[in-house]
Amino acid sequence: MKLKLYAKLHDIFGKNEIILDMNFKNVEELKKFLKIYYKDIYDNLAFVVCNGKYLDDDNSIQDCDEILLFPSFSGG
Repeated sequence: MKLKLYAKLHDIFGKNEIILDMNFKNVEELKKFLKIYYKDIYDNLAFVVCNGKYLDDDNSIQDCDEILLFPSFSGG
């Protein structure tokens, strides 16, 4: 599974993607993994996207080869 990092998440990790040799049932499982192994990314995560759709914690990600992770955005 490929996790693509955008904006502040890219800055925190120093790369634009993380390749994982594992799969997760849903967004909640992915977030639990991030909280343990990538806490800075978890702490700044706002949106999870797969196939152009914003996902909630209970949404399945088993069919997602690539997950897009976004921080919250603000602007003026």
